[in-house]
Amino acid sequence: MHPAFEDVVARSLDDLYAGALYLCVGREEEAEALVTTSLVEASRRYRAERPVDPVFFLETRLVRTLLDGGTGQSASPGADRTYREVTAGAEAMEVFEALAGLTAPIRCTVWLVVVRRRRYGQVAAALRTSREQIAGWVREGHRRMSRSGFSTRLRERYEA
Repeated sequence: MHPAFEDVVARSLDDLYAGALYLCVGREEEAEALVTTSLVEASRRYRAERPVDPVFFLETRLVRTLLDGGTGQSASPGADRTYREVTAGAEAMEVFEALAGLTAPIRCTVWLVVVRRRRYGQVAAALRTSREQIAGWVREGHRRMSRSGFSTRLRERYEA
């Protein structure tokens, strides 16, 4: 039996919001809007598409909403920095600062491949591109995150 949309959302909502925060580089209001907009769209499609992997279906709607410009994009990435510094820990702020240097397709790819551990082929289909492009975006994401100094600071913190 295919799970009900509401059940899938209930089990996935925390992960979707965490992903939206990641994709929106810590901007809470944009993350909330991204989740809301993507779930409205997903609810329209869910019963008709009957996805094999309902959680990945929701993750895909989240990234497609962002990439299609539905929401989650701010004109100024640092506009709410002061608020985020108060509400997020220092480590989270470092992640958001490093992510701010990545384009939306690279952030989406890194989230799906590295964080959510999705296969390149799945992600390529979700982002409507090739597996080779996904591999390139993962490499670019790692390179830029490393260049930001975040990876080095994180490694030093946990090796000490």
